Formats: sequence, C-alpha cells, structure tokens
Amino acid sequence: MKRANTSLLFTLALLILSATLASAQAYGRFILTLRTEAGDPLQGVTVRATCDQLPQFEKSVETDKKGRATFTFVDATKVYTLHIDHEGYAPAEFTVKAELRGVRRQTVHLPEADKAQPRAQTKPQAQPKAAKLTADRATFNEGVEALQRDDLAGAEEKFRAALEINDKLAPAYSGLAGLYLSQGKSEAALEAAQQLLTLAPDDLRGLRLLYEAHKNLGYTQEAKAARDRLSELGDSDNAATMIYNEGVAALKVGDRAAARARFEEALAMSPTLVAAQIGLATVDMGEKKYTEAAAHAEQALATEPDHLQALRLRFDAYRLLKDPAKTEEALANLAQRDPDGIFKWLFDTGVELFEGGNIQSAVDQLERALSVRPDEPNVLYRLGLSYTNLDQKAKAIEAFQKFLEVSPDHPEAPVAKEMLTYLK
Repeated sequence: MKRANTSLLFTLALLILSATLASAQAYGRFILTLRTEAGDPLQGVTVRATCDQLPQFEKSVETDKKGRATFTFVDATKVYTLHIDHEGYAPAEFTVKAELRGVRRQTVHLPEADKAQPRAQTKPQAQPKAAKLTADRATFNEGVEALQRDDLAGAEEKFRAALEINDKLAPAYSGLAGLYLSQGKSEAALEAAQQLLTLAPDDLRGLRLLYEAHKNLGYTQEAKAARDRLSELGDSDNAATMIYNEGVAALKVGDRAAARARFEEALAMSPTLVAAQIGLATVDMGEKKYTEAAAHAEQALATEPDHLQALRLRFDAYRLLKDPAKTEEALANLAQRDPDGIFKWLFDTGVELFEGGNIQSAVDQLERALSVRPDEPNVLYRLGLSYTNLDQKAKAIEAFQKFLEVSPDHPEAPVAKEMLTYLK
C-alpha cells in the first residue's frame, strides 16, 4: 500500500476513535496475556474493560489461543479496569493504562478457584442512562456516524453545521482537520487545526494535525515547532513517532544518512520506540553494518519480544555475520513466530544451493527446513537427492523412505523408488 493511502486510513481511523469524545483524545493499545499458574495460555476467557472516567464505556474481548486479549482504547490518558470471571478460576479485577499511540503489555497468571468456596453471584449492572446532547453535539455526532459509513461529504456537512450552531465546538474543528488531511486538502486542514488550537492551545491532537498539515505543505520550521510543543507537553512518544516517520520518508528515497539521523533523534526522545530501533537496524543492514544491525534488533526485541520484523532482521544480521550459534538461536525464535515464512526461505534457499551445485550448504538449509516441518515431502525428496550426491547412502535411503511414507502419490514418487533400488 502506498504511503498516501496508509496515511489516509490512519487519519480516518484516528478520527473515528476520538471524535465521539468531548475533546480530542489519543488512542492506545493494551495487550493482556492470561496464563495458568503453570504458565499455560488461557484461551476463550472473556475480559471486560470499563472506565470510571467514561461511564458509558464497556468493551469485552475474548483471549486467543495464545491467551491474549487486545484492547484499543480511545483515550490512553484514562485508567481502565479489567474484569475477569472465568469458570474454574478465581475472579480478578485490576486497573491498567494503555500506551499512548503504542502498545503496552501485561501477563497475568490466574489461580484456580477454591472449589470449596461457591462462586459469588454478581448482579447485572444497570445500563447507564444516555446523556442528553445539545444541538451542536448531536449534529457533530451525526457527522461521526457519516464518517463511519465512509460518507465523507456528509461528515463534512455535519461538522460544518455543528459549527454554525456553535463556532467554539473544538471537536468539530478537529474532525474537519482530520477529514481534510485524509483527502489531501492540507491548506484546509491547516486552517481547521489552527482554529482548534485557538480554542485549545495545548490540545495534543490539534498539534498533531497542525504538524501533519505543515509538513505536507513543506513548512518545515512550523512543523518542527508543533512537534517540539508536543514534546514539551509530555507527548514525547507522538513527537518521536513524527520524527521517525520523517526517517521512513528519507529511507524510501534512499537517503540513509538523513534516515539514520531521524531515527536516532526519535530514539533519543523515546528510548522504547521499537519502530526507531527497527529503522536503524534496516539502515545498518543496507550499509552492511551487521553487528550494529543485530544490536538494534536485539534492543527492539527486548521491548517487544515477538516483533516479526525485528526477529527477521536479527536472523539476517547474525547469518551474514557468520555466527553459527546466534544464527541457530535467531532461526529457532523466528521459526516460532513465522514458521511458514522461515520454512519457505529455508526450502527455497536449499533448492537454489542444490541447483547451483553447493550440495553441503543445500543439505544444511534443507535440514533446517525439515526441523520446521518434519513431514514435508518436498524437503524429504530434496534431501534424498542431496545425500545421494554426497554419497551418504544411509541418510539418502532414510529420506526417500520417509518421503514415500508420507506422500506415496507424489509426482516424484517413481523417481524416489528408483533411487532406493539403486542405493540398496
């Protein structure tokens, strides 16, 4: 997907999440992992989230096969309460905060319920009464609903109508600025963002919209001023993300030096910004600085252990450094996270090495591929051929026999049978 399209979708999504609040907010994600006391993941547990500061908010998520429940909260500045009540386990309730425009993780081990104690019966909570909306708010909400239907023209009409009723309705300016940015109308977005900030000078979303509009229009100094103000207001993570995005733009046009400078600046502002570590590792790989690339990938994984791109970069860096022990360890970790991807790479590389006459290296790759998928017939067949070329008859016979066992109707089965006759 092109950058412009990605920006459009991101802006619209952010607008939808925040527009229903009384003032512009910043979203964040929280990933809860539930495990038994023995450490096994708990799948199918319903986790309910509420917020004392947002009486109408309630969201329930069911844990996946890894025991994870992922919440996207519309306002990461608020404190949320997670409620867990699962048959066979002790009920739990605790407060959490999301990572502002990022991801925060927590693992909780649920103890089994005391079978001698009956489970407490909880009374259903009455639904809170809906707040009565003023005419300007009701019109604004109609604009949000239009936006959710992808009716951009209708959303703009409603936002403007809300401002005709109340020209000091900050969320309507916020909505218009985000809408205009998504349509590439940076001048109009800039005007709406400035009107928003006239009403609320330190509004974080307004400053982010102002930054994007200035950047799109090429107003470098003004964009930097908006970004610096965000950092001063304690929104350093968002400011760092903006700097990181500038690095991505530089990297796309091949300016590694500018990209490195932006990524390093972003990291200095937000030391746990995984994306910046990934960016630096990518620049290092392009400059064949494999030791540095591995170090940045390791730092990213220290913050987010299952980050797929970081796992791939670490594996590639150690592979190119020719460090067998670390390569094997990185390969094993990557295989757990992306077994299909790593299998394809290993198999394709093994076939390429075999066809290029580098048989021993082909065997090394194919054996790794087999460790990921032990009964894959294509790998077994290629290993049989490779072992035959290396005059390792016992291994070749074993590979061909297993190949025929798991895939007797394979198109290469007749060849495998002939090879077994020859080898025996």
